Amino acid sequence: RDENDQRAVTQELMAKAYRDPLTNLPNRLLFQSRLESAITRSERQFRKVAVLFIDLDKFKPINDQFGHIFGDQLLTLIAERLATNLRQTDTLARIGGDEFVALIDISKRESAGRVAEKISTSLQQPFKVHSTQIYISASIDISIFPDDTSTSEELLQKSDEAMYLAKKQPDKSYVYYKKG
Repeated sequence: RDENDQRAVTQELMAKAYRDPLTNLPNRLLFQSRLESAITRSERQFRKVAVLFIDLDKFKPINDQFGHIFGDQLLTLIAERLATNLRQTDTLARIGGDEFVALIDISKRESAGRVAEKISTSLQQPFKVHSTQIYISASIDISIFPDDTSTSEELLQKSDEAMYLAKKQPDKSYVYYKKG
């Protein structure tokens, strides 16, 4: 019985250490670990890995207008919808307030764009929290290993940098990181 109790405590601590408490998605720490593993696997298999940095547009005004509990419920619904656009083998993580990242294995650069477009299209459908319909969009930025960088830290950083470019181009649902 003590062994079962210890196992349960260990699992609970692991969940707290590696999971976002609101969405139960992997957190930044677990995402970073999976990204490093994906890069290692990618190098061995001569494949590509894409990081999609998904930043919700105008989430703060919604949170301010309706309150944090409402915002938390909306984030949970958004996480669920984002997950429906990814494969079981992909990783979706929440790394900050209204920031998500997806890690996907791809064979061609264009595949990441198709996933980003699918995510963007799915977010165009309204979310219903209580009796209120909310429309939200996202800026999605894509960086590719090994095309854009050679380390997991740089890959995430490049994707984050591209996000600012995406925010400046509201007519595009996603952008690729560009060197230089």
